[in-house]
Amino acid sequence: MSQAGDLYLGLPGQEIKLTPKGRRLSVGDIEIAREGETASGRLVTEIIATKKLFRINYAEIAEQDLNELESLYNLKRTLRFIKYSATGVSSSYDVRLRPFNRDRITHLQNGVWGNIQLELREI
Repeated sequence: MSQAGDLYLGLPGQEIKLTPKGRRLSVGDIEIAREGETASGRLVTEIIATKKLFRINYAEIAEQDLNELESLYNLKRTLRFIKYSATGVSSSYDVRLRPFNRDRITHLQNGVWGNIQLELREI
């Protein structure tokens, strides 16, 4: 059962729950616009669409969870991102997962990784 604050990512109908441990979500907007200058030098902007940009940061993440994220990225396909608000209402978006960097924190058998920022751009 999904709860407030849960995040899911995956192929439509096959989304996996993203681990909440050490996670921070940032939400922004991206304007898709056409710009140009008129003969008088005036800037003219036509906003074609506004899309969401989601950034999910992990201070630390277990290697198993990181492997799941890498598998999703390696699909190179449109993914479904579902987020649940504080009131438990869900919103879903079709997104592309961008390449992400990671730092290895421990070299144990089940290593811990950190400093990960996932960028999901709405399509």
